[in-house]
Amino acid sequence: MTRAQYFLAGVIVLLICAHAGAQSPIGDSGIEQQVDEFIASLPDEFNGTILLAIGDTILLNKGYGYADRSFSIRNDSNTMYQLASVSKDFTTILIFKLVEEGLIDLEATIDTYLPEYPKDKAEKITVHQLLLHQSGIKHHFQAIPDYFGGHDLLYHTPREYLQLFWDKELAHEPGEGTTYTSPGYTVLALIMEGVTGRSFAELLREYICEPLDMNNTFVDNNLTTFQNLAIGYKKGINGLVFDLEEVPSNLIGAGDMVSTTGDLFKFQRILDPGNDLVLSKPSKELLFQEQFKINDLLVRTNVATLAKHVYNDGVDTVTQYGIGTGGNYGFRARLTRLLEIDACYIVLSNVHNGRAMNDQMYNFLADILFSRSGISLKTYYPLSQYAPSQTPVTIPTEQLTLYEGIYRTDEDGFVCVFLEGNRLYYRDYVSSVWNRKNVYGGELLSIDGGTFVDNNGWFQRYFVFLIPEQLAADGPYAGLKSLFADIPDTSGYQLVQVKFGAASRAVRWSADDFRSSSGLAEYAGLYYSTELQRTFQFDELENRLIARDFLGLQELSCLPLALDLFYSEKGFLVFHRYDDGTVRDFRLMSENLDHVYGSLFIRK
Repeated sequence: MTRAQYFLAGVIVLLICAHAGAQSPIGDSGIEQQVDEFIASLPDEFNGTILLAIGDTILLNKGYGYADRSFSIRNDSNTMYQLASVSKDFTTILIFKLVEEGLIDLEATIDTYLPEYPKDKAEKITVHQLLLHQSGIKHHFQAIPDYFGGHDLLYHTPREYLQLFWDKELAHEPGEGTTYTSPGYTVLALIMEGVTGRSFAELLREYICEPLDMNNTFVDNNLTTFQNLAIGYKKGINGLVFDLEEVPSNLIGAGDMVSTTGDLFKFQRILDPGNDLVLSKPSKELLFQEQFKINDLLVRTNVATLAKHVYNDGVDTVTQYGIGTGGNYGFRARLTRLLEIDACYIVLSNVHNGRAMNDQMYNFLADILFSRSGISLKTYYPLSQYAPSQTPVTIPTEQLTLYEGIYRTDEDGFVCVFLEGNRLYYRDYVSSVWNRKNVYGGELLSIDGGTFVDNNGWFQRYFVFLIPEQLAADGPYAGLKSLFADIPDTSGYQLVQVKFGAASRAVRWSADDFRSSSGLAEYAGLYYSTELQRTFQFDELENRLIARDFLGLQELSCLPLALDLFYSEKGFLVFHRYDDGTVRDFRLMSENLDHVYGSLFIRK
């Protein structure tokens, strides 16, 4: 599973406050037109299905793009998609059902149910802590940096899978922190299988799918064929290509489910106090009993995931309960409940593409539902493209060129800023996120003087460029100035990255900052692209790598930034080596490719 990246600041708790009454699928042509226009405006094609609903009324349930591109089969309201980490929410409900039946104790430790689990950890991690992601068990690619080098594509028995992680050092002592963990939810699934003698798939069917008439929801096995099951894709060099298939044995209880938008609509309606189809009233009260404070606001959370978010600094109390966000090879999923207005939006996609499905889309869909309920949009999404809090200013092109260049970040990464037309863009390479290499790319929109905001929005990440003395003294971003007070202006222009309110600096980088002691000859040579079925020659020239006739360019110059890392007009080149230290391959990473894995070129 990927990016829990996808563990976002705007997403929050689990589940619901509504009833599972009869659905009344009533379309709304005005909303459909709005969503169609939004989808058409995206920088990349969106492939998936979107559902919008208020109460029992479905306002939109429509597919876009293709479920199977080879046979031109389009996505529609019946298309089934992998749910990735949204599966964890079903695991949570099943745990509470077994607690209700007296088979599981939330405060019992792992060793109560899994005696084979290492005792030094098992005797201090509770079921409750597993649900809260407070066990300290690391996420799979956090515990094993090369996890995606093959572990996820091999079959493992449940014990073999747990053994990959159970000897790894905990991220923190149980209950003393929060670490998002998929292996922790697999532990929960195996506990349930142990106390019932039935598989996770059977428990899901008996306790959730059959009572709710969810006929298109099941545990994937990579074997059974289904008429409406989508194929997963990723962005390749010349368009969408097939993505890999993670073996479901590595996802049990954490990301192994398949469903439709319609079935998820039924699922998110189940926790009305008067509805006992799945959980009793005491179980639902227990689900929401946790409390803590954020910015002096009393916040409720369930024992599954994340936190409640109150918009507009608590002045308004519209609350978004995030039932889940997830991503697997070739798939992305989002299910969010807007509590006070009794609404939800569901987005399922069979392309792993963050530029077509991200916070900008989620904010837009929530805006529609808020607007439909008579709530002002800008109150809740001050940085949304569709509800801007101020009019962007125009900055002369000659001033924008002063910001161009490469910046080195505090996270041992790089950001390249470049000008196209009268817009600044960036490519971001971060090497220290969960011990993985990630690339983000997007347009930077001018907001106020020397300040810029990434159009993915406040909730994901944004960057601020500034000449400190030119930062606006008033206006909506004046408060940011204090974040930069202790950052000396050593280069005239700096890049400051603000993520979830925490600022870090990025300073200008020059070619003199990295000089390879052995030159670049070891990187030169022939590289073969399986995707393109072509071989390309790379040569060393004046402390750069030069590729000719590469991806439509007569000459591509690749600037070395650090050992095994180069920057080019096409994106970042990340080289990998054999055990003996010789160069094995490189991956081209950019916003125009799958943002996690890039495209592979093998050394000949």
